[in-house]
Amino acid sequence: MERLSNWEQELSAACSTCHFVCYSEVSSTMDVAREYATLHHEHTPCLVLAERQMSGRGRLGRKWDATVSGFAGTFVFFSKCEMSALQGYSLVVGCAVARALEKFHVPTHLKWPNDILLANGRKAGGILIEILKIEGKVCVLTGIGLNIISPSSNFSESGALFGDSHEKVPTVCELTVPIVQELLLSWNVFEREGFRGFRDEWLSRAAGIGKELLIESGKRRIRGLFTGVDENGNLTLERDGKLEVFPGAQIVKGDQQ
Repeated sequence: MERLSNWEQELSAACSTCHFVCYSEVSSTMDVAREYATLHHEHTPCLVLAERQMSGRGRLGRKWDATVSGFAGTFVFFSKCEMSALQGYSLVVGCAVARALEKFHVPTHLKWPNDILLANGRKAGGILIEILKIEGKVCVLTGIGLNIISPSSNFSESGALFGDSHEKVPTVCELTVPIVQELLLSWNVFEREGFRGFRDEWLSRAAGIGKELLIESGKRRIRGLFTGVDENGNLTLERDGKLEVFPGAQIVKGDQQ
């Protein structure tokens, strides 16, 4: 794998509190980050970033294509928290990414649990969290994939952060800097406060509050009004006038624009 030393130098100069490992092409930044974590048990956060990844994936193993027109990166954090205390972290990452994108005047909404939507409801990105135990330490791999510009004609199913209306499209490095800054700030707060410190912000950015969802919980399919999330980031629905919490649910169908 060819290293991109120019990216590493530019990003290191802008963000001295994070280590950067950048490649021109990888199979998956998540896979590379996992290997990095097993070799380097550092407290300094690290971002594995690629110009192109060939076998990226999202939640539930779904394929995520990231071409040269996208952001494909995985952060490596070693946590002081127990694994059980990391509930809701993917929602925190969504808030951090949304804040970073606002600096480029790109409004977004967050779809539970890990999608980043444009104002028109099209998906422009996603988040994948993997938690490992490495020599007794909790390691949190935080994968983020974003469409910077539309990579293909398949624009009806997905969207791009920057289209024809934007005079200047940021480079990957320019986009990376505020994402790193916001994510590091959020990580520090999350380790102290957990998801409770971000719940109000996530709800203010959430797509589809008050709309009907069809979810899958265990072997059941359940329909109800989406009311948001609880203090651990679990999805909540209103059914027959009662609020119910569904840990680990999957959204099957729903209007979350």
